[in-house]
Amino acid sequence: MKVIVVDGELHKKLKILAANRGISLKQLVNEILENYIKSSSKRKP
Repeated sequence: MKVIVVDGELHKKLKILAANRGISLKQLVNEILENYIKSSSKRKP
């Protein structure tokens, strides 16, 4: 299990973003992580 620490303001913004997209906060965070992992793996030579 991954644990991610976010401050209150970021948490509020993420919750709003998730609500706007109609998904749960957990799903949103997972999507962000997947996209980050994909983009960072592309950068490696």
